[in-house]
Amino acid sequence: ASKDGSATGTGSDGALVVAEERKSGAVKADVWIAYITATGTAFLFFFCVFLNVMNNFSSIAVEWWISFWTTDSIDPYPGFGFYVSVFFALAFVVAGLLYGKTLAFAWMGVWASKNLHHKMLHSAIFGSSAFFDRTPVGWMVSRFSSDVQKIDEQLPQMLDMCITSILLTMGSFVVMSVVTPLVLCFIIPLIAWYAWVVVYYKRAFLEIKRLDSTTRSPVYSHFSESLAGITTIRAYGQVPEFLQDNVRRLNRNNRQFMAMKSMELWLATRLQTVGIISITAVSVISVFFRASPESAYVGLLGLMFTHALRVTGTMQWMSQNITNMEAQMNSVERATHYIDTIEQDGCGSGNKPLEGYQGGAAALAVVAKNTASLPKEGEWPSKGSIQFTDYSLKYATGEPVLKHVSASIGGGEKIGVVGRTGAGKSS
Repeated sequence: ASKDGSATGTGSDGALVVAEERKSGAVKADVWIAYITATGTAFLFFFCVFLNVMNNFSSIAVEWWISFWTTDSIDPYPGFGFYVSVFFALAFVVAGLLYGKTLAFAWMGVWASKNLHHKMLHSAIFGSSAFFDRTPVGWMVSRFSSDVQKIDEQLPQMLDMCITSILLTMGSFVVMSVVTPLVLCFIIPLIAWYAWVVVYYKRAFLEIKRLDSTTRSPVYSHFSESLAGITTIRAYGQVPEFLQDNVRRLNRNNRQFMAMKSMELWLATRLQTVGIISITAVSVISVFFRASPESAYVGLLGLMFTHALRVTGTMQWMSQNITNMEAQMNSVERATHYIDTIEQDGCGSGNKPLEGYQGGAAALAVVAKNTASLPKEGEWPSKGSIQFTDYSLKYATGEPVLKHVSASIGGGEKIGVVGRTGAGKSS
């Protein structure tokens, strides 16, 4: 890594360590498909969405029923007990759906994280030596710690909140349109402008989030390398230099965080403008174009104002959730990159299941199978002799370091390899 904390690159210049990948633009469809597939079944994902839709629909039904209750709109009057009974029945449905969808999202997140971690671990374990030669440990630590933690904990919650905020915003606009259809003349242009603002914000936010991920890896890499060579660093009096290098890398990563907070304030200012316009439009239309003096309409009017006041917060929450969810999908993007691109040493790809992973009876069956395939007594080599014939060795770049070596090492011999510095003793 360079001194400013960025990863050094390789490619046509022949450097050994490659630059850590950073994709641009929106998260691709294949990343979403990989995440949905990792949940075990697409049915679980769409079942979570269905529960969320029903939960938000039930919440609006509760508010609608309260608007009728407060104005006594049912004639003849059914009695206080009837209103209370229906209210508690709807509230019980909302609570049950809320519990069910929370449990479903948590279950989906656990399965997705477990399967993606398993595939990434499988791909790394059977990765070629060239991959480990050119990949700093900090990069792998970042994926197996920070990225897996986001997939395991943050992504399911963000997905739940994203769907909830979208449904809340849509529900508010639907309620306002049903009560006073003329409000659509203001809502449609506002939605178009809002969509443009969110797309503009999301494009910049995703790039900053990717920069945050790629600038975090050098921090992990530098810390692990410093711990490994702490005695040498102290012996040569390089502690201040390494501290400054660590601060540079931290500052480089923190700059991305400050940029994200600035963009959130930029978005909040514009969304509050949308909310103010929508509230003003609803107020003016309600005063000058009142459809009916009936009490039922008065109750619905109160419901409409409640949603008009709420829409500013829900729109801001929705835009942040959409952007943050797609930013969290960057962790899935980085995991699938390891699953699909690490070259294997003859053991297949990361998509191939690792035997015995699920534990239980399946693991015992694999152990029994492997035990049965072991050489029988008497089939083991009786002497540990090694024979090299015209052996050559090279690393990922450059010329071969060993050329046409032939050697015979007998069983029980003690061998010493002698040569000058750089002669290829370790190789």
